Amino acid sequence: MVKEIRADARMPSRLAGGYVRWLLTRPLSIVLSAIVAAALVLGLIAAALTREATALASVGFLIVIVALLPVIAFTQTRAAVRAAYPVGQSATLELLDDHLHTASRLGASDVRYDAIRRIDTTPTCLLLRLNGSRVVNVFPRELFSDADLATLRERVADATAHADR
Repeated sequence: MVKEIRADARMPSRLAGGYVRWLLTRPLSIVLSAIVAAALVLGLIAAALTREATALASVGFLIVIVALLPVIAFTQTRAAVRAAYPVGQSATLELLDDHLHTASRLGASDVRYDAIRRIDTTPTCLLLRLNGSRVVNVFPRELFSDADLATLRERVADATAHADR
């Protein structure tokens, strides 16, 4: 059965926000954030002890850069979503026997279930990671009913089990 939605003006921000929240809650992101925070605190302490204006300015600059990284990720993701799902355009999804078929303004895509490495969801989006790729594919969550999501997870698990044999 083909599922179809129409993009609204808020969809790019919703999906980008869901992606960035997901990204910031990944274990690696949390560990890296802790390391960067510790390094910045040590840098602040060292700068304060030496009373070097240049050192304080450098640490302040790094704090601004680190704070901007989620903003940059949000902006880039929102632009990519806006290109794929312009306002008023439809997006479709179909769970077929051996692959997932999606279509948007950018074109159609067929993804074999055994090519899907990981499925994550947020309240606003579904995120697919494919084998051999670092790219995260972001889809509107409303394209996937709870039953569709369960079917997708089951088919991916089955395909992966058969591929391992």
